[in-house]
Amino acid sequence: MTYSEDLQSLRDRILQAVRQIEDADNERARTYLRRELNAITREVGRRYFLADHKANHPASDTSIKTIQIRKIGGNPSLGQLEALSKREQDVVIHSWNWQDADVDYFVAGSAGGESELLINFRPADTYRWVRKQIRVIID
Repeated sequence: MTYSEDLQSLRDRILQAVRQIEDADNERARTYLRRELNAITREVGRRYFLADHKANHPASDTSIKTIQIRKIGGNPSLGQLEALSKREQDVVIHSWNWQDADVDYFVAGSAGGESELLINFRPADTYRWVRKQIRVIID
């Protein structure tokens, strides 16, 4: 008799523990997922850096400049790479190369202009993308 009462009690506890999808708070779930995604993205992103965070060039220097993506403690091995200039009239992306982990650009604007270059890349060992940026100022 005691055994069946224990089983009945266990059954009642299990039934009371069942949750429905309506019980979940969507905002708490979104907050949790965003927090976890940001933490993982920061962890992957910390392994990589650009040689400079800012570049200054005179307006008369229209030669092609290169930004290298570097990895702490090793060589960067990228799966994909994209680059974008926020102000194409001042600084133009010439090309990028994921095999060499670099981005080429040149100055197209006049003195006083500037642009931010956004460099997005995916390391070969993950599906996550990393974003780095550099400010280019035209003297």
